Amino acid sequence: MKIVFVQDSLGAGGSERSNAELWYFLRDQGVELKILILEHRKAGVEQEILEAGFDVSFIKATKFLGQSKKLARLIKKTNPDLVHSTLFKSNMRVRFAKLIVKFYHIESLVSTPYSKHRLLDPKLNAKKIKIVKHFNALTQKFGVNHFHANGQTVAAHYREKLNVPEHKLSIIHRGRKPNPFATKKNHPEIKALRAELNPENKLQLINVGRMEGQKAQIIILRALLDLKENGVGDFVFLIAGREGKQTEELYSFVEKNELDEHIKFLVHRSDIYKLLVSSDGFIFPSRSEGLPGALIEAEAAGLPIICSDIDSNLEVVKKDKNGLVFPVDNVQQLVEHLQKLIADQNLREQMGAQSLKIFEERFQLDAIHEQMLEFYKSMLSEKTV
Repeated sequence: MKIVFVQDSLGAGGSERSNAELWYFLRDQGVELKILILEHRKAGVEQEILEAGFDVSFIKATKFLGQSKKLARLIKKTNPDLVHSTLFKSNMRVRFAKLIVKFYHIESLVSTPYSKHRLLDPKLNAKKIKIVKHFNALTQKFGVNHFHANGQTVAAHYREKLNVPEHKLSIIHRGRKPNPFATKKNHPEIKALRAELNPENKLQLINVGRMEGQKAQIIILRALLDLKENGVGDFVFLIAGREGKQTEELYSFVEKNELDEHIKFLVHRSDIYKLLVSSDGFIFPSRSEGLPGALIEAEAAGLPIICSDIDSNLEVVKKDKNGLVFPVDNVQQLVEHLQKLIADQNLREQMGAQSLKIFEERFQLDAIHEQMLEFYKSMLSEKTV
């Protein structure tokens, strides 16, 4: 089997990491891979994938039509059994490449771009999103043979918003590797990391996500300010994720409200799995997600979770089992959950154990990869019918 993968970049996002892990597995199974990338990214998995010897080509053209034509030429030259694209820019360009050369196109759906909470973001152009939505709905009819959604919520979103037919959509969850330190909080590497970031050994909470409006880290900061003003100050909060459109607002809020001693911005890190284990709880207030890989990683690290009540999060977290859940942007409810988690070590330990159990039962990477391989085989059979 020969598969061409098309992707926006080899950056630091969840989709990029998930696909990278999948490529290693498929190569080990004898699948021939060609990887086509639209743009370079310094932060992420690019250097790793290149050093691992994968067949990667970067598309030098920068305009939409130029990139589509270049993709078409490379796909024709490679003559794959299947073409699998991920992320919006790649998906659109592959759809138009399909007008130039014939191939079987699988497209991954990994987010909920037209969700009501995302559209409330003042930094987004609602008119532009509406135009993109119509363009997306029109071109999927001729440009995609089959869709792969990474969760039930994402699948339902595309059925509702873009009228993707049921028979063209398969659901396979995103997975993650087990965290090797999950049950080793006293490991020297974990203790050293915690001592570096939290020398006074206060309660340590963490959020992982790029600094964008949909991730809603500003809600965390407002809740922590409330805790501080009410005399709950014995904590350290880590925010790990690459900078984005909300970075300036987050930094300004911390400085203005003198939260510097409590908040540490770590930006992009390659040791997230260690940072998670070194922490005592995971906070995730997102307004919009696909299937949240960050939550799965928190479960793999055995962490108790506080998260917003969007459907994507509830697809991963079990309410009141391993996670305390609050309505989107409800600062007061988040404050109450934080107080509860901070005050009760037994609760943190019980919820953390549940998180690890959920991960082991539902999101083990090896099982997910086997499902993806069978999915490709089924698509190959469908193609030849």
